[in-house]
This record gives sequence, structure tokens and C-alpha cells, in this order.
Amino acid sequence: MRWIVAWWLVFSALFGYEYNAFLLQTQSSLYPKIIGFDQKLRDHIDDGRIDLCILHEEIDTAVAQDLARTITKRFNAIDRFPLRLHSLKFTPFLADKNPKQRCDAVYVLRSSDARLKKVAHMIRHKHIYSFTYDRHDLDHGFLCNVAIEKDVRIYLNKRVLQQERFDFVDALFSIARVVE
Repeated sequence: MRWIVAWWLVFSALFGYEYNAFLLQTQSSLYPKIIGFDQKLRDHIDDGRIDLCILHEEIDTAVAQDLARTITKRFNAIDRFPLRLHSLKFTPFLADKNPKQRCDAVYVLRSSDARLKKVAHMIRHKHIYSFTYDRHDLDHGFLCNVAIEKDVRIYLNKRVLQQERFDFVDALFSIARVVE
């Protein structure tokens, strides 16, 4: 009987992760706006459009596709740059030699720490805006997270801000918390 309970706990922990729908809705409405707050946006976009890749595990394909549809309905452009959404699994993204050709921004959903660290390392110094579902993933080297605590909080990673030389408007810094 104990083995059955143990197996049930393991499988529910592995396959039972649920996303907070309100948090996803909040993030999907704020992340494109945050990109638009960069005063050097034109310097970071090479091909005349903004490609936002939602990186996900196989099990989260439906969540990523739903997010892509939601963001597409709300935004067709950011600061006159057309916005194109891509739902992309981590494995093909990590196999890509030049992620800047594919993505100008990434939104990472839940994954293992090892995969998240690889993604953060891969996009470092490439001027790719990076957003996370989970606030704790900022520690891996991502730029921004929107969390719901007592109210909605925007967190910006100071180290990434300095490395990538993003130049956000002062209004963003007045409402965001810069973390190290």
C-alpha cells in the first residue's frame, strides 16, 4: 500500500503541475508591453519584426499554444514592429546555434533548472528579452518576471540589465523591483 501511495505522489508531482491561469493572463498582457518600454528597441531588432518564442516542455504544448493565441489577439505590433509568436519546445531551441535568428524575446515556462540555465546561457549577450513564468527562474539569468503577490509585481534582473544594455524608460523602474 505504501508503494502505491509513493508512486502516486511521484507521478502527480511529475505530471500534475498546473499553471495559474490568472498569472499567465497577467504575464501575457505585460511582457509585450515591457519590450516596448526599451528605448533602444530599434537597436535590438534586426529583421523589422519582433519574434517572441514561448519555450515549453512537451507536456505544456497546449499551455504555450494558448498563450501564443492570447498574446496574438492582444498585440499585433510593438512600437510599430509586427509581433510574431512561436510556441517552441526546449529541445529544438537548445539545438539552435544562433537563437537570435529565431527569437528576439523568449518566455520560458516551467522546466528543469538545468534546461533553464542552458537557455539563459545561450541567449546571454545576444540582446534577447527574456521572461519567466516563475520568479525564481530569474536566478538562472533571465531578465524579467511578473508575479502576483499582494499585488502585481514586476521584477527585473540587474545583472541581465547591465549585460544586455537594455535601456528601459524610467517609468518601468519606478514600478519594478530590481533584483540581484
